[in-house]
Amino acid sequence: MSKDRSLPEILGITATSLSAWRRCPRLYLNSYVLGTPRSDSSGSPDFGTFVHALMHQIHTTGSCHDSEHVRGVLEGYGADTGVVPSMIERHAERCPSESALMGRHEHQLARFYPGAPRFIASGRLDAIWRLDGVLEVRDYKTGGKATERVADDERARLQAWLVAPIAT
Repeated sequence: MSKDRSLPEILGITATSLSAWRRCPRLYLNSYVLGTPRSDSSGSPDFGTFVHALMHQIHTTGSCHDSEHVRGVLEGYGADTGVVPSMIERHAERCPSESALMGRHEHQLARFYPGAPRFIASGRLDAIWRLDGVLEVRDYKTGGKATERVADDERARLQAWLVAPIAT
């Protein structure tokens, strides 16, 4: 993007907007700076948002390790068939017990970068756990795989930058 374009004094950056910038700076400008609606929708985030909401409900009202509780929540939302139960099951296999230090689900983070260009990065992470002195962060993706290695995913690098202050 050329320097003569008007930008806000502080940019807002999320993992999704960063991915748009990497793919096409004009897409970022139009979608995230100017707010121009897209003419060709690339798919709805509704399924991912629904799964996130179910995970939040499961953890708020009980434990993902309690299969009867999980089944009740899924049945209550009509999600007891299809791929959702297996997604929740895979999460429960990785989710530490309630005794994990700093165990949080659905955690919103924001961090300000004061250098040029100034920006505020934000993100919603699915789980943050501290086990045996190691911070583990999970951000479950319900869509397609962007890269083969997490280290190659700019969205993951942004999320790591967001979490860095609490990692020490």
